[in-house]
Amino acid sequence: MTHEQAVEKAYHCKDWSDSYIVEKDGEYEVVYNDEDLERAKAAGWKFAGGWKHKTQADNGSSYVEFTKTKIHQLKILDCFADEIIAGNKMFELRENDRGYQKGDYICFTVISDESGREIKHAINTRLYEITCVLSGWGLMDGYVALGIREANN
Repeated sequence: MTHEQAVEKAYHCKDWSDSYIVEKDGEYEVVYNDEDLERAKAAGWKFAGGWKHKTQADNGSSYVEFTKTKIHQLKILDCFADEIIAGNKMFELRENDRGYQKGDYICFTVISDESGREIKHAINTRLYEITCVLSGWGLMDGYVALGIREANN
């Protein structure tokens, strides 16, 4: 299923179950508990977001809170994707038009320098975590520097 379909499916199940989105080779699926998530990861699927029940005591009562991880689908030129894969580029400079947050993820789609068309690339199947978001500090207004690293899970 597509990423959008997986997000929708996971969202509808959030009231009765944890729901995790996993990705493998550009395909997305939804799993519903920690054990299924671990099995999916062992089979080569990568965590790509979802909702998790959190119980927190406050004055003797508890409540459930849902959290959502954003996955930003971003295009990148092949020359920059090559540098990320090689480990030479651990940041992205982007217009802050998506509300980037530390802990969000990026799924890149590589486009050709010459034609601007989507091309196959190793980075297309990998997920990157945003480790920090910097603004100001000499950056043009409205732009951010994103620290990134390949997601381990």
